[in-house]
Amino acid sequence: MADYRIDEAFFVYSRYIHGLRRAGGKYNSPLRDDPNPSFQIFADTGRWWDYGIGAGGDIIDFIKLKHNLNFKQSRSEINAMLDGYTN
Repeated sequence: MADYRIDEAFFVYSRYIHGLRRAGGKYNSPLRDDPNPSFQIFADTGRWWDYGIGAGGDIIDFIKLKHNLNFKQSRSEINAMLDGYTN
């Protein structure tokens, strides 16, 4: 997962997923309009999978898809979100 810690990934995911719990579970996808909980984040790795679109990855992949950004832009976006973050 690049060089982001799992807690940092969950912090970023929590900006898009209401009620995110570190224990896991399925959520409504923040990547598309779907009323069914089909988006999962794996607590042990910080990686995600969207069963509705058959795609997954790390936090960089998530931001790339969510905002239609390239790798470098995604890193910048994540770094901006994490500015001032402390755990």
